[in-house]
Amino acid sequence: MKKIITILLAALLAAGTVGFSACRKTVGEEEISEGNGENGKLEIVCQEAGFGLDWLKSIGRGFSKKYNVDVVVTSSTNSSEIISNADARQSEYDIIMTVGSHYKLADGGDLADISGVYAATPDGESEPIAKKMNRNIYQRIQREDGKFYSMNWVNSLDGIFYNKTTLDTLFGKEGWALPNTTDELLVLCDRIKNEKSDRAYAFSSSTGVSYWDYSLYAWAAQYSGVDTYFDYYDIKYTDGSGNKQTATSYNQLAASYAGREKALHVIETIAKKSNGYMHTLADSMNYLQAQDAFAGAGFRGDNKLCAFIVSGDWMENELSDTLARNPQEIGMLRTPILSEITETFAAPDNTMSDKALSLIVSEVDKNSTLEQVNAALAASDDAKVNIDSIGKATYDRIVEARRVVYTATMDHMMSIPVTAKNMDNAKKFLIYFASDEAGQIYAEEMNGRTFIYGYEPELTDETSFFTRSVREYGDYIPVYTDYSSPYVYNGNLRFLAVNDRYLKFFNGTDDAAGVEEDIAKFWTDNWQTVVNGGLTLG
Repeated sequence: MKKIITILLAALLAAGTVGFSACRKTVGEEEISEGNGENGKLEIVCQEAGFGLDWLKSIGRGFSKKYNVDVVVTSSTNSSEIISNADARQSEYDIIMTVGSHYKLADGGDLADISGVYAATPDGESEPIAKKMNRNIYQRIQREDGKFYSMNWVNSLDGIFYNKTTLDTLFGKEGWALPNTTDELLVLCDRIKNEKSDRAYAFSSSTGVSYWDYSLYAWAAQYSGVDTYFDYYDIKYTDGSGNKQTATSYNQLAASYAGREKALHVIETIAKKSNGYMHTLADSMNYLQAQDAFAGAGFRGDNKLCAFIVSGDWMENELSDTLARNPQEIGMLRTPILSEITETFAAPDNTMSDKALSLIVSEVDKNSTLEQVNAALAASDDAKVNIDSIGKATYDRIVEARRVVYTATMDHMMSIPVTAKNMDNAKKFLIYFASDEAGQIYAEEMNGRTFIYGYEPELTDETSFFTRSVREYGDYIPVYTDYSSPYVYNGNLRFLAVNDRYLKFFNGTDDAAGVEEDIAKFWTDNWQTVVNGGLTLG
């Protein structure tokens, strides 16, 4: 058994916040009065994140003008303080916006019920928020009692990004294609290594961050199926009769994490320095330096180009200065389908080649029906396409898998504390926030980015290649760490464990099988802590 670097459960992200508890608080405050203020006041606190707060202040100005409410926007770097104050019912704000989960607050009765907000139709529109927003997120944010206590304030997708400028430079505009599967991704990595190693790396990365988790979660959910993936966080499994049962041991969740080692193996293959795909200084760069290297800025005299990086869609904002100096076309790669997904298909579909899987993915991307997919398979003259039709269950699995993407949307939550002094204005602001008017303000401030509430600005000549590629996801299926479960926010259950796993891959000191073994052992050893935490709703 390889050594596990122990993760202290007591230190694991209380209430779902992401490591901000040790941050020193810095606060800025802006008072907004665009109307006559006759309808009172509204106080908002928002945690500074990768997108800044100028867009929120602009939305605040729109709300203030429209409803004659004076708005105060306070910025903070300390989400733990914001959440702790709400938990103690000492919050001085009407709306709290943080990175991290609010589910524990909701289950503790510390947040106002905002179900009426979701049922409301913004002024001048024809559909309620519940109907016009991303339906998959709507279903995930609803609590078991059927009520809603939070909304999302960022629509953020994370995964693999590609540098089109670099790939065009290396192979010509018609000399390469985006990979549909993980096997195709590895083939392209091989091509870069074998043909262009003097000029480029396949990937840039920093071993000091865990951004590879984004792809891992998505690939694991593709393999197991989305519902089975989320069963993991509720410690549920499906028995032989097809009924959901609560697990009494960690290994009963095996169906939920069956794709984890397979995803780890793909990452290990790419990340391992000796394989020749990864930037050789990945263990020396921080994430900002890795992004700069990806965008063609080089690092410590190594000016080789980089074709891919794993990051979030905030990266364009963080690269603004670099891209101003050296414009690049950077796009988001739709999550390649884990090639091993075919193992989960019923016979004879489980014998399909990766080439056949890729052809099906291409058809799914064109919104082809099952009949159209089968016609394309039958008509293919590629000898490597080894089947001429698939069944509906396989088709449905591939359609779902292609829509899966890791999202930080669920990590950006806004809620109304029960102690809010301006409750009516707070609810009115949330309705306005989900309006097309606020969506337009956000898009104008954020170069065409969107919320999850239905507003889709027209693509123009000013819309960046980056934003266009992110927008192509459309009505995506989100996967993430599900902090709505008390087994997660109280029992500290996570999908992963083992520190420095990607550094170990880079150095070759551990492999996918070893990391998987250590993860399973960690949660087996701490199983009772998980169970006890889930039974205590605090």
